[in-house]
Amino acid sequence: RMDNLHQAVSKLVEDAQSVHADPIETFFHIKALALEANDQEMCAPCAIRDYGTGKILPHLTESWFC
Repeated sequence: RMDNLHQAVSKLVEDAQSVHADPIETFFHIKALALEANDQEMCAPCAIRDYGTGKILPHLTESWFC
């Protein structure tokens, strides 16, 4: 399962980066993949819509994140 999840997330991130997708959309699509790997469901478009705008997600390069 973890290998399949890793492959799916890697492809999703690569595709998102190639089209300069919104990081929030990418985050929720990754979350949906992770939940799906655990036999759970999530509506990524619904989560994106409900999240709203103007919020900032932390990045791994930000010192306070770690």
